[in-house]
Amino acid sequence: MLKAGYATLTAIQCQENSANKKLRPRATSIGGENYGWRKMEATHCFNPPTNCRDLTMTLPIIEYDHGGGRCSIIGGYRYRGTRSPKLQGTYLYADWCSGTIWGLSGPGALPRAVAQTTLGITTFGEDVNGELFLAENKHGGMFAISEPDPGAGRRRAARH
Repeated sequence: MLKAGYATLTAIQCQENSANKKLRPRATSIGGENYGWRKMEATHCFNPPTNCRDLTMTLPIIEYDHGGGRCSIIGGYRYRGTRSPKLQGTYLYADWCSGTIWGLSGPGALPRAVAQTTLGITTFGEDVNGELFLAENKHGGMFAISEPDPGAGRRRAARH
């Protein structure tokens, strides 16, 4: 059973899953930004451990720590579909260890837990209509992300 806030996961058929993810620059980006890879982990110096930042770096808009059972952030997509109006414009991402799906609504917004699952989320995908999907490898499945049906109460994810 999937526990959810205002989003539920609905299973769909899946022939394969993929751990590929893409770093998607900001909408205003022309590409080629220096995100500080190798020198920084989020906003913290890594290699070297101090004085690593320079003016060419584009810093992250949020930072994700490994507290509370979190271990591996899985980048996602901004929701642009029509089936889930409450998610419109929200960037969804997840953690493989905790199974939490997080949402970030915009600049200055704080991340919020959108759904708590038992899934080992490995990747997100987007269809041509802006609807989002995720694949996971703890139970083996692919799921469509959608708002719950208000008349259905709690539902189980059905694997086809």
